[in-house]
Amino acid sequence: LLRMQQRLITSSCILTHLPLPFIRLRGLSAGLSHTPPVPFRDELIGIYRRHKHQVGATMSPSRAPSGMDAAQQSDVHISAACDGGNIEFGGTNKQGAFDLSIRPDPFCPSDNATHFQWFNFRASNLARGTPSTFNITNAGQASFPGGFKDYDVVASYDASIWFRLPASFDGKVLSWTVEPKHPSMHFAYFAPYPSQRHAELVAELQQVDGVQLSVLGQTLDGRDLDLLQIGTPGEGKRVAWIIARQHPGETMAEWAAEGLLRRLTDRHDPISRALLQSTVFYVVPNMNPDGSARGHLRTNAAGANLNREWAEPSMERSPEVFCVRNAMDRTGVDIMVSGECGCGRAWQELSCRHGWRVHPGRAVAASCPCCGWLDVTCWVA
Repeated sequence: LLRMQQRLITSSCILTHLPLPFIRLRGLSAGLSHTPPVPFRDELIGIYRRHKHQVGATMSPSRAPSGMDAAQQSDVHISAACDGGNIEFGGTNKQGAFDLSIRPDPFCPSDNATHFQWFNFRASNLARGTPSTFNITNAGQASFPGGFKDYDVVASYDASIWFRLPASFDGKVLSWTVEPKHPSMHFAYFAPYPSQRHAELVAELQQVDGVQLSVLGQTLDGRDLDLLQIGTPGEGKRVAWIIARQHPGETMAEWAAEGLLRRLTDRHDPISRALLQSTVFYVVPNMNPDGSARGHLRTNAAGANLNREWAEPSMERSPEVFCVRNAMDRTGVDIMVSGECGCGRAWQELSCRHGWRVHPGRAVAASCPCCGWLDVTCWVA
């Protein structure tokens, strides 16, 4: 049995056909899914049949579970205990589907609203090949219910490679059904950008010539607010500030920031080389680390919507904006680009340091009443 336990660690693809005590033998590593050789499978089934009277097993190893029996038999577990996790499990309904709800952000006074839309969770102990249906029952009350129209949920088996699953939205409930290939799946509103990836990115890029990493301050939860400077300031050089993810649920903004950073630090890219001759870039890849970790849609730990805080930020309510704006005052700003997207159809917001904003497509050739900053163009993710 000890020998079989060791081999079972690399044979997770048949776990749903084994009784619970056999599953508990494992020190299983997630993501191992190669198919065991037939003789080994037969050997395991033989052990199962010889010992099933001792473990009280009732399910035949050759029969795949189905319907409500599958949910009960496999003891499906729904968890948002992850970086950026957000979901609440309401139980299994009469049809055998899993009813879920999105946990709201803290109340946001500037918006007079309690925002929610972002979700991110893991479903475990799913039965392979058996349809599993998930219902987000409060989707119709989300901050932007129109974002669920023609929307396909994002899913992954390894929390690294993400793909889309068809979903339906009737104005009240967002639903999708999947026949899992493996017992554990991750689901999210968009592909998450984990804090560990952020830490690895800034640690890597600080080693590139011409890049400086600094911490502007700490958030309310004590997390670092990272700034990457690309290029060297000099006389006549323009100053460009690029910030991303003021709204933590808009993870695609940080993915775009990573792509921008990698291109700016690519010494073989002629466009980047030309830009850095005339411009120094200051990039904050994640303006809202607390909201990102907490699984919020739009607010930080205090319930502040950061892009409403630029006029009068404070260390007590919006230290993220307070620290970035102070740094802007020290460097000066020729242009600021804030990467945001709430609907999945990427757009960018351009701002000046006084908090004046232009949404491309809504206003052009308009100027800030404080500094006369003029919007003329923008880039999109």
